[in-house]
Amino acid sequence: MLLPLADIDQFYEIWLSLLEFINRKTKVLQPSVFKNMINQYNPEAEQDIRRSLWAHPDLIDEFIHANTGHLNFEQLQIVASWRNFRFGDFTLCKVIRDVGIFLAHDEPQSFYAVYPLISPFEQLLPEIPTVVRTALIPYKGVIVYDGSIVTYSIRFGPGLRQAASDWYLNAYERGLIKTTLPEESLSQQEQIIQRKKANRSVLRYFKIYLRKKSLSDKIINRDIKTVEDFSDYIEKHIDETASLREISMEAFDKFMFSIDDKINRPMIIGLKRFFTFLQETDRIDWDLAVEILEVLRSY
Repeated sequence: MLLPLADIDQFYEIWLSLLEFINRKTKVLQPSVFKNMINQYNPEAEQDIRRSLWAHPDLIDEFIHANTGHLNFEQLQIVASWRNFRFGDFTLCKVIRDVGIFLAHDEPQSFYAVYPLISPFEQLLPEIPTVVRTALIPYKGVIVYDGSIVTYSIRFGPGLRQAASDWYLNAYERGLIKTTLPEESLSQQEQIIQRKKANRSVLRYFKIYLRKKSLSDKIINRDIKTVEDFSDYIEKHIDETASLREISMEAFDKFMFSIDDKINRPMIIGLKRFFTFLQETDRIDWDLAVEILEVLRSY
């Protein structure tokens, strides 16, 4: 999922015009060095001028007012949106269909879905996951990086690689991955869509969990159906935006009361397996899981 080539060309047209203005104002690079940087890869010079920009974001307004690059209204609006940047250190946890999942190290420690520019992240970086320093900026409804990424000499062993994958999965299921800057709250409809995505993921991994216990397909399908009934009850009677990652004791009690005359042993066993799965995979508060499992053991 790469940006169209026309959008990439337009980005660099706007971006280089801004950097030229920033360099004239801050004099970080000699004019000849800046000119050579445009035509020849110079990562040190690129980092110097970018650091200068993000250290003086007020210059963005000066650039818009001066409009030395003779940009049109749409292009100036794009530049104005770059006031909503995030510059600093990030862990690039994973790449999903060309889009990088970046976790900010500074507060707020948000996750961001970031589009590459010319080169896919897998070609740009020696390995993923990795720790990088860059700036994230909005561009035409998505987030991109500012064209330059500094990598740190930090290697991810098997444990850290799994941790980074788990961070991504947790953020995905909880709807924590930001796709715009500034960060915006999801609409009601977007929350419902996120609920469905989260539940598909939770049920998928619950099924994998059950298969590892060498259960028959019949039992696995029965347990999945029990959880789906629980999820449907929450959607219809508690909160249509609440996923299986957002379970409360109140919602569980109401569900159990609603099926009081239908409760059977296979249903209780399936719910026990499900809440044990949520507990063991850190998908639910540990104490809440303990409380729910105690209730289930009483049946």
